[in-house]
Amino acid sequence: MPHRPGPRHRRVLRRHGARRRRAHASDAPETAVSLPAERGTTTISERVLTKIVEQVVGEEEHVTEPPHVTASLSGMVAAVRCDVTIRYPSPVPRVAGEIRERVRRRVRELTGVTVENVDIEVVGLVPEQRSGDERRRRPV
Repeated sequence: MPHRPGPRHRRVLRRHGARRRRAHASDAPETAVSLPAERGTTTISERVLTKIVEQVVGEEEHVTEPPHVTASLSGMVAAVRCDVTIRYPSPVPRVAGEIRERVRRRVRELTGVTVENVDIEVVGLVPEQRSGDERRRRPV
């Protein structure tokens, strides 16, 4: 509900010849658009960086479970550690390299933070699910 001046306030306005009118955007003083660096700073917390990396790693097709991620941040430079469980059989070195590059690229795109170090520890392997027919045909 908008504020309405009480009777006393209206008398003061009338006595001084002031009229009440609504503020409009055109009443604001004109200002120049400032450069991004002059508007303020954006800070990314380690917790937010960790959540972003968890999401990025979880999107990798060979990762089967949500990863455990820790991150340390110094200014706009980060170091990340990811514990992942991947699908078996997957070429572990190649998958780790893909995760590492994806984390560096996506974190840079999303936050502007440079990830200098990405440690990947494969903590588990999950076999691919096979249909019943494939299991029966498998040679002994």
